[in-house]
Formats: sequence, C-alpha cells, structure tokens
Amino acid sequence: MDPMDHLLHLDRTLDELDPPCWTPPAADATHLVRRVHELRRVCLEELGPADLRILILRRDHYVAGDRGC
Repeated sequence: MDPMDHLLHLDRTLDELDPPCWTPPAADATHLVRRVHELRRVCLEELGPADLRILILRRDHYVAGDRGC
C-alpha cells in the first residue's frame, strides 16, 4: 500500500465520504449546528484546526442520531 493512499480523499467533503448528505439545518438551529452542517460541505484539505475541533467535539452528539434537523 502506498503511504500516500490515505491522502486521496482530501479533495472530498464529509457529506461525500459519510453519506447520506445531511439536510439543511432547521431555521431556528443554533450557530454551532449551522456551522457543523457548513463544515460537512468543505473539502477535507480546507478544514483548519478550529474546524476539526468543532467536528470532533460535536461527533458524539451527531453519532447519536441528532443532526440538528
């Protein structure tokens, strides 16, 4: 396995890699919920440390099935 294989998906988004794509957040969603939804549409290579922190910290909330929709 080429050591660079793990970098092949950096040009894709979480919505592409973790289907299904999320529906837009509710109109009354919090800023944080809206931000998580926005970050799922950003290419992985464009995510910064603060973006990754938000996604990781909110992971448990969303894994439980509450996607803020």
